[in-house]
Amino acid sequence: MMKTEKKLPWQTGIAILEDNVFEKQSLPDNSSIADRRRDPRFTVHVPLQYRVKVAEAEWKNSESKDVSNTGVRINVTEPTPIGTKMELDVQLPGTTRSIIIEGLVVWTKPSTGDTAVIECGVAFQNLRRVTGKEKLLQFISDKLCTFAIKHSPKDIECYPDESLEDLKAAYRLIYSEYLFRGYCSPNASEMHYSFYCVLPKSRTFVLKRQGQLLGTISLIVDSFCGLPMQSIFHDRIHELRAGGKKLAEVSLLALNHEFFQKNSFSLTDFQKLTGTFSLFKILFDYARHIAGISDIVIAVHPKHEDLYTYLTFERLGSPIPYTSACGKPALPMLLNIEKSIASVSPSRSLLKFFTEQVTPEEILTKQFRWDHASLREILLETNRIWDHLPEPYRHFLKITYPGDWA
Repeated sequence: MMKTEKKLPWQTGIAILEDNVFEKQSLPDNSSIADRRRDPRFTVHVPLQYRVKVAEAEWKNSESKDVSNTGVRINVTEPTPIGTKMELDVQLPGTTRSIIIEGLVVWTKPSTGDTAVIECGVAFQNLRRVTGKEKLLQFISDKLCTFAIKHSPKDIECYPDESLEDLKAAYRLIYSEYLFRGYCSPNASEMHYSFYCVLPKSRTFVLKRQGQLLGTISLIVDSFCGLPMQSIFHDRIHELRAGGKKLAEVSLLALNHEFFQKNSFSLTDFQKLTGTFSLFKILFDYARHIAGISDIVIAVHPKHEDLYTYLTFERLGSPIPYTSACGKPALPMLLNIEKSIASVSPSRSLLKFFTEQVTPEEILTKQFRWDHASLREILLETNRIWDHLPEPYRHFLKITYPGDWA
């Protein structure tokens, strides 16, 4: 019979049980826990050493049985009380150095077929302190990416917005998620967007499942009006333009947190990974095959750097406060499309996911076509963005979308 410790926080122990990673353990009748059972498991058998985290403890050999987004199941040969702090020394395939992970034993049970062996569920204490983290991230993420390619729900769709109502729904989702995280201020319209969204070459993409809006992302193609992040990274953007780069910026990424369970370490969350990758996939296809973009830039919160590094973005400078994100720090990052494709090993699932099957052109070329009436509604009536635009930008919009702008 499995033992668990009620004194340990459920977010530590239940997270391991929730994805079914340690076989079908019985869970308390709690809807918030049951809802998370949908997260799939993936099995990874790799040799490792473990030791109790005390002075002069000896390393002992074992092997991982399963890995979830928050823990690992291993076999041990001696009684290991619940609450025991452990260190795991993992040698991942293709690596030459050890990865040390701190963990906490949250349940134990006798191993099936061998009474001398005890199974332990070890919750990762803090993945941000893992040594050799980059290798671990690449390994886990490629496992999840492989799973995403084979097992993503068939009823999830990703496509460009085709109507003003779809765009408004995306702007409401962005507002809700950004307000929740302190990235925007409250407003009466409960929508968040910028005038860059209405420029002729800008595109907004949505992720839906059975009609439910799960996420959105926008691509702002460089133009006379520039890019949003040049307001704080002007010199870096100017250098890229001067070097002949055709730029576009990733903007207004949002995932519906009511569907994607909140997780502080998104690279190990399957649903967030597949949702984010699906949005970046269609954005990448559009940038590469339709818009002719050579380089993609993005300003991200520094805590998300690991995710974008995995996606082969590189640092473009140091983080600084971003007024458009309520003063939150913004880290500039750059992805050169040609270099990115060449730098990823053909064996990696990341390359297969993003390059093997291109989104059909008939989908990529769909778009909502702004006109003067819809622009007046968005820029003048819903939110008074027009009032704060520099005169050259107003002039550009007046020429592009003729009509009464008084």
